[in-house]
Amino acid sequence: MTPSDQSSIDPTLKQLEKNIPSDKQAKVLDEATALSDKSERLDVALDRENSEIERLRQVAQQQTIAGPLIGLTSMPGAILGTIAFYDYRTNRDTTNKLLFAGRISSLSGQAFALVQTPATMISGRVKNKRLKERGELPSQLLEQRLKNLDVLERNIQSASN
Repeated sequence: MTPSDQSSIDPTLKQLEKNIPSDKQAKVLDEATALSDKSERLDVALDRENSEIERLRQVAQQQTIAGPLIGLTSMPGAILGTIAFYDYRTNRDTTNKLLFAGRISSLSGQAFALVQTPATMISGRVKNKRLKERGELPSQLLEQRLKNLDVLERNIQSASN
């Protein structure tokens, strides 16, 4: 360290350096470096999870498109039912044909919803299970980071004592 570097060191840090033996300093520094590396790896994992969350948000936005489309398949049934009621009230054969035609479009939307909803839920659960097995759920990553910080804090406190 050059003399100009030493003048910029915090006086508290200088006092800690005097109190801590050099072998403990090296050990604490090594542990701090290892924990810092682990923390960086966790940051990378969190960044990866953030991109995955962004992808899932995109899927949710696509589902906001699917929802109205499913609802729109009920519109022809309602329209045809109204026409059958007001224009063909006395003609039961035509009324039934119009109502049946309206049900066909409603059934296609309901069938799509019955397939899409469980598929989305299953894929989400599979993904969460996979993340949990790898220990990469956001809650698991945060817990690991907090444990690393606790270890670092204990090492620093034991080194300064």
